[in-house]
Amino acid sequence: MDAFAWFDDLGQRGLDVRGDGSLVLTTRYLGGVFSLDGIHPTRTGHAYLANVLIGAINAGFGEAIPPVDVIRVAQRDPLVRHRRRPTGEAPFGVIDEDSIALEDDLNRVRDAGDDVLDALRDKIGDVF
Repeated sequence: MDAFAWFDDLGQRGLDVRGDGSLVLTTRYLGGVFSLDGIHPTRTGHAYLANVLIGAINAGFGEAIPPVDVIRVAQRDPLVRHRRRPTGEAPFGVIDEDSIALEDDLNRVRDAGDDVLDALRDKIGDVF
């Protein structure tokens, strides 16, 4: 199972929890699938992912593991239908597809890491 493909598909179509369009979760910020950090799944996101895994196990190994009740989890999930609604821009620190310009930052981190490694090599060389 490819979790990236699952989340990508979920981002395209959303997650209709009740099956009637009254509670559709998305992968967008505060969409109910990811927690407030925009990275980790909410309880409901984990429940749905568990069902995807359970389905794969049942199909692949002939098991009969019952699925998680996603509706019940969503009803108790404090991050589903969160009272704060996004105004269109993710909060500082949450990376969205339109603002991925990290190559320069990654190069600076890589260079700093190289500097640290060089300093450690020098210190170790001084000891031995």
